[in-house]
Amino acid sequence: APTPTPTPTPTPSATSSSTATPGPVSDQFPVATATPAGSPGGAQPAGISRLAVRAAAAHFCTRRSAACRRPGVFLDVDLAAPEPVTARGTLRRSPLHGGRSRPAGSLRLTLSPGRHRIRLATRRPLAPGRYALALTAGALTRRAHFTVGYR
Repeated sequence: APTPTPTPTPTPSATSSSTATPGPVSDQFPVATATPAGSPGGAQPAGISRLAVRAAAAHFCTRRSAACRRPGVFLDVDLAAPEPVTARGTLRRSPLHGGRSRPAGSLRLTLSPGRHRIRLATRRPLAPGRYALALTAGALTRRAHFTVGYR
C-alpha cells in the first residue's frame, strides 16, 4: 500500500514592525526616529487634525541636584492623526540676560497619536537661556517657549 506523503505546513513569515532606532539628527539633538509600518519612507499621513505642543514647565534645569531631580526639557504633545507622524523642529536660543536669538539646533521626532510627554534627548545639556521651539507636522506648525537655567 502506498504511504501518504506529508503535506508541508506553512511556516509563519516575519511581519514588519516599526522600531525606534536612535540616530543623530544634528550634532546637538539626536532623537529616536522610526518609520511607521506601511508608510513608504516616512511619508506624512493625511488627516492630521490636531497638533498641540507645550513645554511641560516654564523653567528647566541642566544638572541633577537637590533642587533639580529630573534635568532636561520635557514637552507635552497632543496629536490627532490616524497613524504616527514625523515632525520636524527648529530650536532658537536667546541669552538669559537679553541679546539676539540664535539657532540652537534642529530635531526630528516620530509622534504617535494621543497625548504624550516627550523628553528632548541631547548629547550635552542645553546651555542656559530662553528657547523657542517651532515644531511642524504636515501643514501644522506649533511653537513652545521655555527657559533653561542652572538650578
